[in-house]
Amino acid sequence: MAEITLINPPQTYLVEPNAQEHLGLMYLESYLKSRGVDVVYKNLANVGMDEVLSQIPESEYYGITTTILEYPEAEKLSEMLKERDNGKVLLGGGFVKSCFPYVNKDKFDGLVVGEGEKTLYHIVTDGLHDKVNVSEPILDLDSLPFPDHSKSEITGNFFIGGHKYSEGKSINLITSRGCPYDCKFCGSKKIWGGKVRYRSVDNVLKEIEQNVKNLGVTNIRFNDDNITHDLKRLKALCYGIEDIQYKYNTELNWRVSTRVVPSSKEMWKMMKDAGCKEVSFGIESYDPKVLGLLNKRASVYQNKKAIEDCSSAGIKPRQLMMINTPGEDEDTVLLNMEALIEQDNPAVSCKPFVVYPGTDIWDNPQNYHIKLRSKDFEKLNFNYFRWKKDKNGDIVQTNAIPNHINDGQTLVEMINRRERFLRFIEDIDIDALK
Repeated sequence: MAEITLINPPQTYLVEPNAQEHLGLMYLESYLKSRGVDVVYKNLANVGMDEVLSQIPESEYYGITTTILEYPEAEKLSEMLKERDNGKVLLGGGFVKSCFPYVNKDKFDGLVVGEGEKTLYHIVTDGLHDKVNVSEPILDLDSLPFPDHSKSEITGNFFIGGHKYSEGKSINLITSRGCPYDCKFCGSKKIWGGKVRYRSVDNVLKEIEQNVKNLGVTNIRFNDDNITHDLKRLKALCYGIEDIQYKYNTELNWRVSTRVVPSSKEMWKMMKDAGCKEVSFGIESYDPKVLGLLNKRASVYQNKKAIEDCSSAGIKPRQLMMINTPGEDEDTVLLNMEALIEQDNPAVSCKPFVVYPGTDIWDNPQNYHIKLRSKDFEKLNFNYFRWKKDKNGDIVQTNAIPNHINDGQTLVEMINRRERFLRFIEDIDIDALK
């Protein structure tokens, strides 16, 4: 019988539930195992609720992680485990830290608020003494053992259009925790505290080399919020990746998600030479009033410059955008369309804007010229995905109703504007401006 089983709840509504590895649970698994704890990790993202219990061994403790999207499944899973045996059910993850008031404490034996490595170890070895267990940030990230990628299977491909630059194994990797910025739609500040803690470059390169050597890894997705924030560190990382490729006579293809600043052709060329194939930019909008209201701390000019600099270096940029944001109107859509039409074959991922608990926009909607349709957590839709799987496994459009209304607008106007822009993105056509 395992002392603790770590669980990622079902996410069968996603088109690709296993598109990425669950690094949070993988770090917990490695940390606990390195200290002699009997631990089992179960990624149940692609398993239906009617099958989950057959996948979970009986344990002294069950550690469930959750985001806001699968929180209802986390509650249900807790109930099912409690009915089956006497194991203690713990809940953790970013949702618990950023949305603590919305967690139904009665559904779980204990809550882990914050980074769980050390806290879970103390619970498993010393017992569960408190309902709420608050963790301190781990300052020395180099002290954490690497996640074990050997058992993970990424069913999705994280490059644009599912393109495969290599048939080798793909992994996710993170080199830091936290973000120094304060975008008002994001819960990162509540989760991480508004600061960045970096792993050393040597530590990151050691993990990369280990997975190249032992698993034949050739594709990497860096999950950091701001991997380009520290240019000196980025330079050392790129040169180190080049050395690994030379040492093992292999190629490493990688992508990052980052901000549009800093940006220079020289920086992107350095990344290109080290194997970077794609960059996802948090563009959000080409409307300056929207960028200002969201506190993006980036201008339309900087958005466009980053796309141009990156493209000129031979890296494919992907633009992450949002529709139905605070401050948006018909002019916003036109500005977005015009900016995209100016570009050569842009790759765009646009999601309907959702107001999340734990963000400043949720706490102070009046400051963003919006009204929340409700603050009843159970009645609102928080799914920002354009497509989902229905009960039959068919991929269908979500058509979700926004959980807010912009001042002076109607829901119908917002939904029509959203659908117009999403159709434009799916097939960019200059006639759409007429």
